[in-house]
Amino acid sequence: MPAPTVGGMPHHADRLRRAPGIPWRVDSLYDTHPLVTNTGSEALDFVRAFVSAGRRGESHPWGQMLPGETAELCLCAYDIEWTTVTLAWFRPGDGGEFAWSFRPSDPTATTTARE
Repeated sequence: MPAPTVGGMPHHADRLRRAPGIPWRVDSLYDTHPLVTNTGSEALDFVRAFVSAGRRGESHPWGQMLPGETAELCLCAYDIEWTTVTLAWFRPGDGGEFAWSFRPSDPTATTTARE
């Protein structure tokens, strides 16, 4: 059986992260390029990715993400050991805003979603 791929690149299943009840999956093509996929059954509105590492940080406004849609983050300019990515979004059904954080350097470290 051939190795699974994401976007034509090798997919490392051991680097796959998904927290229960969270509509996101994070795949790592490389340590500094996580792919974030909406695995939920509905579109998510006003999605933003906040990248922070010490005093440095930036925001990536992705807008609406449909089910199955994937966005790539470039973290090459960051010290990956000190980097945290927080995703924030609105659910269209109830308008609630949620946030979820992960550390690209640790495939098992996630936090729970907050409203």
